[in-house]
Parts: sequence; structure tokens; C-alpha cells
Amino acid sequence: MTFDDLEKALKKYFRAASSHSPRNTYKTALKNLLHEEFQAQQTRSKWIPFGHRLWLRTSSLGFVAVIGLVFFNVFPVGEGHLVAGRITPQEGLVEILREGETFVLEESLALQAGDCVRIGNRSEAEIVLGDMTSIAKNKTTVCIQEEGLLFLEKGSLQSQGEGAVSTERGVLRSQKNAEFSVTVSESGETKAVSQKKQLSVFDTKYRRAGLSAGEEVSLRTDTQFQEVLASAESKLSRPQFEALSLKLIISRTKALTALEALLAGNTEQGLRDILSAEKTFRSMVQVLDSSRDLQIIKRRHLRLISLSDVYDALYEKTRNTSLLMETRAVERLLSLLRQNKNTLSFAHTKSGVESFDRYALVKKLLGQGLHTEESTQVLQQKYINNFLRKIQSFSLKTEQISTLTQEVARLPHTEIADQFISQLQSLLPSDLAETISTQF
Repeated sequence: MTFDDLEKALKKYFRAASSHSPRNTYKTALKNLLHEEFQAQQTRSKWIPFGHRLWLRTSSLGFVAVIGLVFFNVFPVGEGHLVAGRITPQEGLVEILREGETFVLEESLALQAGDCVRIGNRSEAEIVLGDMTSIAKNKTTVCIQEEGLLFLEKGSLQSQGEGAVSTERGVLRSQKNAEFSVTVSESGETKAVSQKKQLSVFDTKYRRAGLSAGEEVSLRTDTQFQEVLASAESKLSRPQFEALSLKLIISRTKALTALEALLAGNTEQGLRDILSAEKTFRSMVQVLDSSRDLQIIKRRHLRLISLSDVYDALYEKTRNTSLLMETRAVERLLSLLRQNKNTLSFAHTKSGVESFDRYALVKKLLGQGLHTEESTQVLQQKYINNFLRKIQSFSLKTEQISTLTQEVARLPHTEIADQFISQLQSLLPSDLAETISTQF
């Protein structure tokens, strides 16, 4: 074989290689080395039999080594591409897309850069790339970019070992002995969960967020991956503030629903509602950990977070008195509910006016605890404001008066109702306040 023949073979190989291959630097170095060794041979004037030349110090051992590398390592037997990994079907239908052709995988196969794998419904395959082993299941599509790097187009992978998985939203890199899962939805949202060791997540500009074991992150849009972990000095963004406020509303609503169930003798339902309320309350920490626009959500194991941890985490992010007071009030509401879940026995008759009924529940439950006057007032005021907003939602004054009269007429004649009316009157316009003073 002349050098021209060798160069033609190399050109043919390089043209066949994937345009996305990361080995371009390697290819250039290989060609340069071949040129250098060939030129070195041309400068040697003394003719020596080829078999002897291999063993002489003056022979081109580098050239021989390169030839061996090219024809025994770079070109695997029976293939014209680099072997990037191997796939083994486990069950169901597995398809390989290679150079425009599709075929069903029936046995273990060497994967090449540029191959794409489609996993059918209720199907599964094992993909080994370098030091990373991944299990792909159920309607998953992955493409092989290089050794140790998969592109997950959609579906899910359960992976272990050192390697990388890329998606439209970014890149996940794992270390040795790591275990993690990554899922891409039909809309392109990427969710990654680290189960063992740390997982590094990068955006398209290679900014990094680290996930420890048990943590989860969601990349919801193509927006830049930034501020995943907001600093302790940063203020809450409006999306974060609104999300926290909503979680507080949901938490106290679930808590009072649980209280109603317990008072009605439905202990099983009541306990479920308590757990649900506590979970929602603890999830406030996830809002604090997430990006300021809430497009990137970082998750924790909520069971490891105590109720008091929520207030402490919020205090590090904001000094908003109203939000902090309400958080403390809901924390005490949940704590008292759990502590007294087996001993609650006070009477509670529903009036049909939801804001007042919840007002009364808060007062009765928190009244059983010590040093909760401030918490009681904070939550009671929330339900008075709810009642007030309902009245003010009507644009006509006559409608406001009519609704107010009907609602007040449904209230029981009790001390708690008197307190409710008294606090409500202090917030109403004088004409509406006078309307209910003559009625109640």
C-alpha cells in the first residue's frame, strides 16, 4: 500500500464518520502523525528489507504503530465507524435508526456515533456507553453522540456510573458510582433526580447546579439556567412570593378541613388531610430553593424537613413581616392539630358562611394552645378579609348591602360571632357597618 492509498482510505473513513463526532481533534492529529512518519521514511536513503526494518532503531516504529492503530483499533472489524457503546434488548420492541435505515434489534449490538434507539411501549433495553450503563424503557428515544454521552430526545433513562446525558434543556454529568434518572416529557421539560452521589446539571451556557443524593431539578423552558440556588441575601421575586402565599392558603385550608373531619368522627380522612397539609407547607422550602422565575424547580425529600425549618428558611430570604407572621401562624396551626388530633372534642356547628366557619375553627383550635394570640389574630384576619372581599366583589352598593344582610343573618348568636361582626365592622364603610349593626 502506498501512502496515497492510505490517505484515500482515511479520507473515506472520515467522510463516513458522524459530523457530530467529538473526535475531530484526534483525526487531525492522526493525519499529521501519518504525514510526519511518511516524510521521515522518504529521507532515509538506505534500502532495508521491510521485515528487518521493523526491528531497527532507524525504522519508523511510529508509522507501524499508527497503521496498527488505524486498522485494528480505529476501524473495528466489520464496521466503518467508531464503536461508541453497546445495546442489549431486554424485552419488547427495540428499533435502531442508522444512516437513514431502521431495523428491529434482536440481539446485542455495537452502537456507533449517530445511531438512534427507539424503545417501544412496555419495552426495555440496556445501553452501555463507556463507564455509564442506562436502562431505557417505554416510548423512549435516545441518540448516541459519542462514547459516554447520550442525547435523550424523550422518555426516561435510569443510569449509573460515570457519563453524561444531554437534552434540549442542558447536560447532566455523573461521577463514578453515581445513580440518577432523567426524564424528558413530550413538551421537552427535563427532570433529573440524583439517587446516589452528586449529579451536575448544566444549561446551554455551561452554568452549573449540583444535585446531592435525593434532590431533584426540573428544567421547564429554554430560559437560561441561572440562580438555581438563590443566595441568602437575595430578595424573593414576585413569582416566589405569590407561590409561597398560595401554599400558605392551601396549607391552612387543608388543616381546617382535617379538623372538620376529626370533629365529625372521620379520623382516617382527618389524618390524611393533616399529612397533606403538612406536605404542602413543607414544600415552601422548594420554592425558596428554586430559580427566581420558578422555571427551574429543585426538590428535596419533604419528610426530612420539619415544620419549623420552613420558617427558618423563609427568614433567611425575606424580612416581609406579613409573610413571616402568616407562616408562623400556619406552623402553629399544624403543630396543634397534630398534637391534639386524638383529643379534639369542642362543638362546631356550620353556619353555611364559609369565612365565618373557618374563623371559628381557627379561634377554637389555636385557643387550646399557649401563647398563640398573635397567630390566632393573623389567621382570623385572613378569613375576615375573605368575607369582606366577597361583599366588595359586587359593583352596586345595593347588591353589597343585600349580600351582607343575607350573610350576617345566617350567623349564630354566639360570642365568636359577635367578635367576627365587631372586627368586620371596623373594616366596612360606614353605611355598610351601620346596616349590620341594626341587624345583629
